[in-house]
Amino acid sequence: MNSPLSFPCFGAAPSLVGSFPHAAGERLVERILTRFRELPAWPQLPARDWLESMYVQYSEGLPGAVVDRQSQRIYFRSDDTFYAGLEEFYAAVVGEDVERFAIGAEYAHGLHLFLEQISRLGTARGIELSNSALPASARRSSGSAFDSSTRV
Repeated sequence: MNSPLSFPCFGAAPSLVGSFPHAAGERLVERILTRFRELPAWPQLPARDWLESMYVQYSEGLPGAVVDRQSQRIYFRSDDTFYAGLEEFYAAVVGEDVERFAIGAEYAHGLHLFLEQISRLGTARGIELSNSALPASARRSSGSAFDSSTRV
């Protein structure tokens, strides 16, 4: 009987963790897609902007989240505006409004560069994304290699 450690499912493919010390991401994304073809990851670029910090990046659109760029501080309000925002948030979850939860380029420049580069590469490298996974700037019309029926 083989141990699960004998034959890992990922085939020992190299991977990486998202935060990089780079301030610019274009060349970095190209290198990631070249060197980590089997398990690429989008680069977080906190040196480019504090909004790409691990905690701040995912706060965009959360009810009560207050992001103070000047003091580089994030906190949550618990006043009446929080409850109104929480209701809107829940309605979006129930309504499956995935666009409501999109991470904008200001908070995830590295993610948007990554998705745009994959879109340009197309299926030539065997990478396929659903159209809805791409930022609006990288989406293609129906019938392309990335139409809405193509899934990761």
